[in-house]
Amino acid sequence: MSQLVSQDKLKIGAAIVFTSPFIPMIFQGEEWGASTPFQFFADHEDRELRDAVRKGRREEFSGFGWKPEHVPDPHAVETFERSRLNWDELDREPHRSVLEWYRALIRVRRSVPVLTDGRLDRVVAAFDEEARW
Repeated sequence: MSQLVSQDKLKIGAAIVFTSPFIPMIFQGEEWGASTPFQFFADHEDRELRDAVRKGRREEFSGFGWKPEHVPDPHAVETFERSRLNWDELDREPHRSVLEWYRALIRVRRSVPVLTDGRLDRVVAAFDEEARW
């Protein structure tokens, strides 16, 4: 997400996830707005399986208008290397601020029991066209 939206919108998205009644799930490095992409990679030994996975990924991404040569090859070492987290980012802005925001959200979630209830029959969301949410 940090590659697609501003830091403020990234924080809004995190707040929505952490205040929902579900278990928050985030991708690697999302909690500090990692600059590295989270690309699918694999290391299948079976050649047929490798080819099928590669073909499947290309077909999947073609639905989004991607050219086959632009789809990261799941079996290429470069795809794995691009996805490795840069842990040095934790000490630099804007990553440090994003991490602090996630930590604050975790503290809120732990201190407000209703946020971890998980019973959907107790969850109500209302929308008013004029007042918005």
